[in-house]
Amino acid sequence: LLCHWFLGWNPPVTMVGLVKVVAAAMSVVALARASEVQVLSGDNFHDATSEGFWLVEFYAPWCGHCKRLNPVLDEVAEEAREKGMLIGKVDATAHAKLSESFGVRGYPTLKFRTSPNEEWKAYSGGRKAKDILGFADRMLKDPLTHVTSKADLDEFLESTANVGVGFVIGLGESGSDGDAFEAASSLAKSMQHRYHFAFTSDAAAVGIDRSGNFLASLEAGEAPKFFPGALPTTAGMKEAEFKAAEEWIGSNDTPLVSEIGGHNFAKLGKQEGKLLVMAVVDPKAPETRTFLEGYRAVARSITTAADPEGISGRFVFGHLNGVHWAEFVKQFNVIGDLPRIVVLDKGGERFYEDPEVNEADEIETFLQQVFAGAIPAQREGVKGTLNRYWKRFKALGPSGMLLVLPFLLLILACVLTPGDDSDELETQAQERAVGAAAASAAGDASASADAPKETKKDQ
Repeated sequence: LLCHWFLGWNPPVTMVGLVKVVAAAMSVVALARASEVQVLSGDNFHDATSEGFWLVEFYAPWCGHCKRLNPVLDEVAEEAREKGMLIGKVDATAHAKLSESFGVRGYPTLKFRTSPNEEWKAYSGGRKAKDILGFADRMLKDPLTHVTSKADLDEFLESTANVGVGFVIGLGESGSDGDAFEAASSLAKSMQHRYHFAFTSDAAAVGIDRSGNFLASLEAGEAPKFFPGALPTTAGMKEAEFKAAEEWIGSNDTPLVSEIGGHNFAKLGKQEGKLLVMAVVDPKAPETRTFLEGYRAVARSITTAADPEGISGRFVFGHLNGVHWAEFVKQFNVIGDLPRIVVLDKGGERFYEDPEVNEADEIETFLQQVFAGAIPAQREGVKGTLNRYWKRFKALGPSGMLLVLPFLLLILACVLTPGDDSDELETQAQERAVGAAAASAAGDASASADAPKETKKDQ
């Protein structure tokens, strides 16, 4: 009222305007919060996630992997929300009870749920922006994509680029009707969070040389792999066929050459009976693309070799960013020059490497020698520390020898120079000699019966 009297302001209009400004500001704040990663706690978790599709990170503030992932989640949060997936995060160290209820054992742990009617599941996909957004796309569409032409199939395989492999179910003439389609839909739905699925009723039209019902693993530019068993039917979903199909999918989900990261290293390295071949590269180096093309040709040559009991089933291939993971690869003697080839035997905690192997023909020969046992294995971790330091020392060359030589001479001098203990022992020996001479003189002057006995001290 005083403002109205002295300044000529109109309070009703001013108040209305103020309310509008405040409402607009609140809307901006609410929109900003909705587009950000939402902070969840033990108090608000269940209410906040009671609706919609959620991806939640359980993290620890000190965790290095979490510190790398958090900016990625911040980057994709708004686009993910627009697609239909909300992203939240929980400080697992501050909300231990909530984290324990989700079975969190390491950091970061990612869990998702597409609706309140579903159970929370573990997210096992990649942790790059494209991986997380690709996961949102996959989970928000029908579990089965219908492909009717070669162009449809190519488009489907392009959508699988972030995981590398797609699965196509052939349903023959039954198409989208009947028990076979229901069984295929159930199979795809149960594994949708990990894989892409499509179906066709005309295999020839999409370019697949197969008749009848089938299940195939496909990768762009590579020959398909076919499930050797019978596809499950609705009536048999809980029987062995359904489980067999799931297991086959899980063991044929790896592309010819995988991009190795924290999300798949353990899985690739622990495939039963197989060694992991790692091409350690600098992604930004101009020669990397040509190198990886040759490396892929080697992988194709070995995995398609006509000896199922031999080398074709012994290796799984991948490439690793040697700049990003520089500290990690040091344990395999990879320091400096890239590209390099390392073969890991995770089960035996061993590895094979040769710094001179970096051409396609050399790689194939090297792998054949590893398979034949002609290349000696080296030890991982602490067990191989001395060997790694010796290799680093040799790699220094003559200049390195000059640098290290003074330290070696110093150590040698410490070993060879007598210390205080030697002086003390010498003094004690002299004292014992004087005592013995005195005792001998006394013995000459007295009877042998009076001779002194040797004491423990004298001994």
